Amino acid sequence: MLIHSLLLMLLWCAGGVASAAGNEDILTESQRAWVREHPTVRWAPEQDYGPFVYADAIGNVQGLSVDFLRAIGEKTGLEFTPTAPMSLKDILEQAKQRQVDVITSLRPTPERAAYLSFTTPYISVPTTLVVRHDAAERNLAQMDGKPVAVGRGYAVEAYVRAHYPKVQWVAVSSDNEALRKLKTGEVQGMVADAASVEFVAKAERWNAYRMVGRVGFDYPLSFAYRSDWPQLGEILQRGMNALTPADRAQLTRQWLKPETSLQWQFGDMQPMLLAGGLLVLAVVVALWAHRGASKSDPPDQS
Repeated sequence: MLIHSLLLMLLWCAGGVASAAGNEDILTESQRAWVREHPTVRWAPEQDYGPFVYADAIGNVQGLSVDFLRAIGEKTGLEFTPTAPMSLKDILEQAKQRQVDVITSLRPTPERAAYLSFTTPYISVPTTLVVRHDAAERNLAQMDGKPVAVGRGYAVEAYVRAHYPKVQWVAVSSDNEALRKLKTGEVQGMVADAASVEFVAKAERWNAYRMVGRVGFDYPLSFAYRSDWPQLGEILQRGMNALTPADRAQLTRQWLKPETSLQWQFGDMQPMLLAGGLLVLAVVVALWAHRGASKSDPPDQS
Protein backbone atom coordinates (compact mmCIF):
# COMPACT_ATOMS: atom_id res chain seq x y z
CA MET A 1 0.00 0.00 0.00
CA LEU A 2 2.83 2.40 0.81
CA ILE A 3 4.54 1.74 -2.52
CA HIS A 4 1.25 2.14 -4.38
CA SER A 5 0.52 5.45 -2.64
CA LEU A 6 4.06 6.65 -3.25
CA LEU A 7 3.82 5.90 -6.95
CA LEU A 8 0.53 7.76 -7.22
CA MET A 9 1.99 10.76 -5.42
CA LEU A 10 5.08 10.76 -7.62
CA LEU A 11 2.92 10.72 -10.73
CA TRP A 12 0.76 13.52 -9.33
CA CYS A 13 3.87 15.55 -8.53
CA ALA A 14 5.33 15.07 -12.00
CA GLY A 15 2.04 16.12 -13.60
CA GLY A 16 1.78 19.14 -11.35
CA VAL A 17 5.28 20.35 -12.15
CA ALA A 18 4.70 19.91 -15.88
CA SER A 19 1.32 21.66 -15.76
CA ALA A 20 2.75 24.59 -13.83
CA ALA A 21 5.52 24.99 -16.38
CA GLY A 22 2.97 25.04 -19.18
CA ASN A 23 0.53 27.54 -17.62
CA GLU A 24 2.55 30.22 -15.88
CA ASP A 25 4.42 33.10 -17.46
CA ILE A 26 7.75 31.40 -18.11
CA LEU A 27 9.76 34.50 -19.05
CA THR A 28 11.55 37.01 -16.86
CA GLU A 29 10.75 40.71 -17.21
CA SER A 30 13.94 41.32 -19.19
CA GLN A 31 13.07 38.45 -21.53
CA ARG A 32 9.55 39.80 -22.04
CA ALA A 33 11.10 43.17 -22.85
CA TRP A 34 13.38 41.49 -25.42
CA VAL A 35 10.38 39.89 -27.10
CA ARG A 36 8.62 43.26 -27.26
CA GLU A 37 11.72 44.84 -28.80
CA HIS A 38 11.94 42.07 -31.43
CA PRO A 39 8.37 41.66 -32.69
CA THR A 40 9.45 39.20 -35.38
CA VAL A 41 12.29 36.68 -35.55
CA ARG A 42 13.50 35.50 -38.95
CA TRP A 43 13.32 31.72 -39.24
CA ALA A 44 14.99 29.89 -42.15
CA PRO A 45 13.24 26.59 -43.03
CA GLU A 46 14.92 23.87 -45.04
CA GLN A 47 13.06 22.97 -48.20
CA ASP A 48 13.55 19.20 -48.03
CA TYR A 49 14.35 17.81 -44.58
CA GLY A 50 11.17 15.86 -43.95
CA PRO A 51 9.70 14.84 -41.61
CA PHE A 52 11.32 17.62 -39.58
CA VAL A 53 10.98 20.65 -41.88
CA TYR A 54 10.10 20.78 -45.58
CA ALA A 55 8.01 22.58 -48.19
CA ASP A 56 5.12 20.53 -49.59
CA ALA A 57 3.96 20.47 -53.21
CA ILE A 58 2.23 23.86 -52.93
CA GLY A 59 5.00 25.52 -50.93
CA ASN A 60 3.60 25.22 -47.42
CA VAL A 61 6.32 24.68 -44.82
CA GLN A 62 5.54 21.95 -42.32
CA GLY A 63 7.10 19.18 -40.24
CA LEU A 64 7.78 18.07 -36.70
CA SER A 65 10.26 20.87 -36.03
CA VAL A 66 7.83 23.43 -37.41
CA ASP A 67 5.20 22.25 -34.94
CA PHE A 68 7.75 22.43 -32.12
CA LEU A 69 8.70 25.97 -33.10
CA ARG A 70 5.04 27.01 -33.23
CA ALA A 71 4.50 25.56 -29.73
CA ILE A 72 7.53 27.46 -28.42
CA GLY A 73 6.11 30.64 -29.91
CA GLU A 74 2.83 30.07 -28.10
CA LYS A 75 4.69 29.58 -24.80
CA THR A 76 6.94 32.63 -25.17
CA GLY A 77 5.19 35.14 -27.41
CA LEU A 78 7.94 34.94 -30.05
CA GLU A 79 6.70 35.55 -33.61
CA PHE A 80 8.65 33.57 -36.21
CA THR A 81 8.64 34.91 -39.77
CA PRO A 82 9.85 32.27 -42.28
CA THR A 83 12.18 33.04 -45.13
CA ALA A 84 11.75 31.25 -48.44
CA PRO A 85 12.61 27.56 -48.03
CA MET A 86 16.23 26.86 -48.94
CA SER A 87 18.86 24.15 -48.90
CA LEU A 88 20.82 23.79 -45.68
CA LYS A 89 23.96 25.01 -47.42
CA ASP A 90 22.27 28.29 -48.39
CA ILE A 91 20.72 28.68 -44.93
CA LEU A 92 24.10 28.35 -43.23
CA GLU A 93 25.61 30.92 -45.59
CA GLN A 94 22.85 33.37 -44.70
CA ALA A 95 23.30 32.62 -41.01
CA LYS A 96 26.97 33.60 -41.28
CA GLN A 97 25.84 36.97 -42.66
CA ARG A 98 23.25 37.43 -39.87
CA GLN A 99 20.47 37.36 -42.47
CA VAL A 100 18.50 34.76 -40.49
CA ASP A 101 17.94 34.44 -36.75
CA VAL A 102 16.72 30.88 -36.11
CA ILE A 103 17.31 27.52 -37.80
CA THR A 104 15.42 24.36 -36.88
CA SER A 105 16.57 20.74 -36.86
CA LEU A 106 20.28 21.39 -36.65
CA ARG A 107 23.09 19.39 -35.08
CA PRO A 108 25.77 21.42 -33.29
CA THR A 109 29.24 21.24 -34.84
CA PRO A 110 32.46 23.19 -34.08
CA GLU A 111 32.25 24.93 -37.46
CA ARG A 112 28.68 26.09 -36.91
CA ALA A 113 29.47 27.21 -33.36
CA ALA A 114 31.58 30.01 -34.83
CA TYR A 115 28.38 31.93 -35.68
CA LEU A 116 25.51 29.96 -34.13
CA SER A 117 24.49 28.88 -30.63
CA PHE A 118 22.17 25.98 -29.83
CA THR A 119 19.41 24.97 -27.49
CA THR A 120 19.53 21.55 -25.87
CA PRO A 121 18.44 18.79 -28.29
CA TYR A 122 14.74 18.03 -28.48
CA ILE A 123 15.17 14.73 -30.31
CA SER A 124 17.97 12.37 -31.34
CA VAL A 125 17.89 10.42 -34.60
CA PRO A 126 20.26 7.58 -35.59
CA THR A 127 22.10 7.77 -38.91
CA THR A 128 22.14 4.65 -41.06
CA LEU A 129 23.62 3.17 -44.22
CA VAL A 130 20.92 2.44 -46.79
CA VAL A 131 21.32 0.07 -49.75
CA ARG A 132 18.99 -1.44 -52.34
CA HIS A 133 16.97 -4.39 -51.10
CA ASP A 134 18.81 -6.80 -53.42
CA ALA A 135 22.31 -5.60 -52.44
CA ALA A 136 24.72 -7.77 -50.49
CA GLU A 137 24.78 -7.31 -46.73
CA ARG A 138 27.60 -4.89 -45.94
CA ASN A 139 28.65 -1.95 -43.79
CA LEU A 140 30.57 1.21 -44.61
CA ALA A 141 33.90 -0.45 -43.90
CA GLN A 142 33.12 -2.79 -46.82
CA MET A 143 32.19 0.02 -49.24
CA ASP A 144 35.74 1.13 -50.14
CA GLY A 145 35.86 2.43 -53.70
CA LYS A 146 32.09 2.31 -54.09
CA PRO A 147 29.88 5.39 -54.62
CA VAL A 148 27.81 6.34 -51.57
CA ALA A 149 25.63 9.46 -51.39
CA VAL A 150 25.70 11.86 -48.42
CA GLY A 151 24.15 15.29 -47.91
CA ARG A 152 26.43 18.16 -48.87
CA GLY A 153 27.16 20.28 -45.80
CA TYR A 154 25.27 17.91 -43.50
CA ALA A 155 26.92 17.26 -40.16
CA VAL A 156 27.35 13.59 -40.98
CA GLU A 157 29.33 14.36 -44.15
CA ALA A 158 32.48 15.42 -42.33
CA TYR A 159 32.20 12.41 -40.03
CA VAL A 160 31.94 9.76 -42.76
CA ARG A 161 34.62 11.37 -44.91
CA ALA A 162 37.02 11.33 -41.95
CA HIS A 163 36.17 7.80 -40.78
CA TYR A 164 35.71 6.13 -44.18
CA PRO A 165 38.09 8.00 -46.52
CA LYS A 166 38.28 5.18 -49.10
CA VAL A 167 34.56 5.30 -49.85
CA GLN A 168 33.73 7.21 -53.03
CA TRP A 169 31.56 9.87 -51.44
CA VAL A 170 29.00 11.57 -53.67
CA ALA A 171 27.80 14.86 -52.16
CA VAL A 172 24.14 15.60 -52.91
CA SER A 173 21.86 18.51 -52.13
CA SER A 174 19.28 16.50 -50.18
CA ASP A 175 18.23 13.08 -48.95
CA ASN A 176 15.64 13.07 -51.74
CA GLU A 177 18.41 13.29 -54.33
CA ALA A 178 20.40 10.62 -52.50
CA LEU A 179 17.46 8.19 -52.57
CA ARG A 180 16.80 8.86 -56.25
CA LYS A 181 20.44 8.10 -57.07
CA LEU A 182 20.21 4.88 -55.06
CA LYS A 183 17.00 3.97 -56.85
CA THR A 184 18.56 4.45 -60.32
CA GLY A 185 21.80 2.72 -59.37
CA GLU A 186 24.02 5.81 -59.64
CA VAL A 187 25.22 5.08 -56.11
CA GLN A 188 25.40 1.80 -54.20
CA GLY A 189 24.43 3.29 -50.87
CA MET A 190 23.40 6.42 -49.04
CA VAL A 191 23.94 7.73 -45.52
CA ALA A 192 21.08 9.59 -43.86
CA ASP A 193 19.09 9.69 -40.64
CA ALA A 194 16.54 6.91 -40.30
CA ALA A 195 13.48 9.15 -39.99
CA SER A 196 14.36 11.07 -43.16
CA VAL A 197 14.91 7.86 -45.13
CA GLU A 198 11.46 6.58 -44.16
CA PHE A 199 9.85 9.92 -45.00
CA VAL A 200 11.55 10.34 -48.38
CA ALA A 201 10.97 6.73 -49.42
CA LYS A 202 7.28 7.08 -48.67
CA ALA A 203 7.09 10.29 -50.69
CA GLU A 204 8.93 8.61 -53.60
CA ARG A 205 6.68 5.55 -53.28
CA TRP A 206 9.72 3.31 -53.31
CA ASN A 207 10.42 0.74 -50.65
CA ALA A 208 13.00 -1.46 -52.36
CA TYR A 209 15.69 -0.49 -49.89
CA ARG A 210 17.21 -1.77 -46.66
CA MET A 211 18.78 -0.01 -43.68
CA VAL A 212 21.79 -2.20 -42.99
CA GLY A 213 23.25 -0.60 -39.91
CA ARG A 214 24.01 2.55 -37.96
CA VAL A 215 27.19 4.38 -38.94
CA GLY A 216 28.20 5.57 -35.46
CA PHE A 217 26.82 9.08 -35.84
CA ASP A 218 23.50 10.32 -34.46
CA TYR A 219 21.62 13.55 -35.01
CA PRO A 220 20.71 15.25 -31.72
CA LEU A 221 18.59 17.97 -33.29
CA SER A 222 18.48 21.42 -31.70
CA PHE A 223 17.20 24.87 -32.53
CA ALA A 224 20.09 27.07 -33.64
CA TYR A 225 20.10 30.84 -33.19
CA ARG A 226 22.51 33.63 -33.99
CA SER A 227 25.29 33.65 -31.43
CA ASP A 228 25.15 37.43 -30.91
CA TRP A 229 21.59 37.11 -29.55
CA PRO A 230 22.00 35.09 -26.34
CA GLN A 231 18.65 36.38 -25.03
CA LEU A 232 16.91 34.68 -27.95
CA GLY A 233 18.52 31.39 -26.97
CA GLU A 234 17.40 31.76 -23.35
CA ILE A 235 13.82 32.38 -24.48
CA LEU A 236 13.82 29.47 -26.92
CA GLN A 237 15.15 27.19 -24.20
CA ARG A 238 12.52 28.30 -21.70
CA GLY A 239 9.81 27.67 -24.25
CA MET A 240 11.14 24.21 -25.00
CA ASN A 241 11.50 23.33 -21.30
CA ALA A 242 7.87 24.32 -20.77
CA LEU A 243 6.69 21.58 -23.14
CA THR A 244 5.46 18.62 -21.09
CA PRO A 245 6.05 14.99 -22.08
CA ALA A 246 2.40 14.90 -23.19
CA ASP A 247 2.96 18.00 -25.35
CA ARG A 248 6.00 16.39 -26.98
CA ALA A 249 4.20 13.11 -27.62
CA GLN A 250 1.32 14.93 -29.26
CA LEU A 251 3.65 16.99 -31.44
CA THR A 252 5.54 13.97 -32.73
CA ARG A 253 2.67 11.52 -33.13
CA GLN A 254 1.73 12.45 -36.69
CA TRP A 255 5.31 12.65 -37.97
CA LEU A 256 7.16 9.61 -36.63
CA LYS A 257 6.32 5.94 -36.55
CA PRO A 258 6.31 4.49 -33.01
CA GLU A 259 8.93 1.90 -33.91
CA THR A 260 11.40 4.47 -35.24
CA SER A 261 14.44 4.53 -32.94
CA LEU A 262 14.21 8.00 -31.45
CA GLN A 263 14.97 9.45 -28.01
CA TRP A 264 13.40 12.52 -26.46
CA GLN A 265 15.66 14.97 -24.69
CA PHE A 266 13.84 16.58 -21.76
CA GLY A 267 16.44 19.22 -20.91
CA ASP A 268 15.91 20.95 -17.58
CA MET A 269 12.62 19.18 -16.89
CA GLN A 270 14.33 16.02 -15.63
CA PRO A 271 15.97 17.68 -12.59
CA MET A 272 12.67 19.37 -11.77
CA LEU A 273 10.73 16.12 -11.82
CA LEU A 274 13.45 14.32 -9.89
CA ALA A 275 13.51 17.01 -7.21
CA GLY A 276 9.73 16.91 -6.93
CA GLY A 277 9.76 13.14 -6.66
CA LEU A 278 12.44 13.16 -3.97
CA LEU A 279 10.51 15.76 -2.00
CA VAL A 280 7.37 13.64 -2.07
CA LEU A 281 9.39 10.57 -1.10
CA ALA A 282 10.90 12.41 1.89
CA VAL A 283 7.47 13.57 3.07
CA VAL A 284 5.94 10.11 2.76
CA VAL A 285 8.82 8.45 4.60
CA ALA A 286 8.66 11.04 7.38
CA LEU A 287 4.91 10.58 7.78
CA TRP A 288 5.27 6.82 7.81
CA ALA A 289 8.04 6.99 10.43
CA HIS A 290 5.96 9.36 12.57
CA ARG A 291 2.97 7.03 12.34
CA GLY A 292 5.11 4.08 13.42
CA ALA A 293 6.61 6.03 16.30
CA SER A 294 3.16 7.12 17.47
CA LYS A 295 1.97 3.53 17.63
CA SER A 296 4.96 2.49 19.76
CA ASP A 297 4.78 5.38 22.27
CA PRO A 298 3.50 4.43 25.77
CA PRO A 299 0.22 6.03 26.92
CA ASP A 300 0.52 9.45 28.49
CA GLN A 301 0.86 9.03 32.32
CA SER A 302 0.42 12.68 33.32
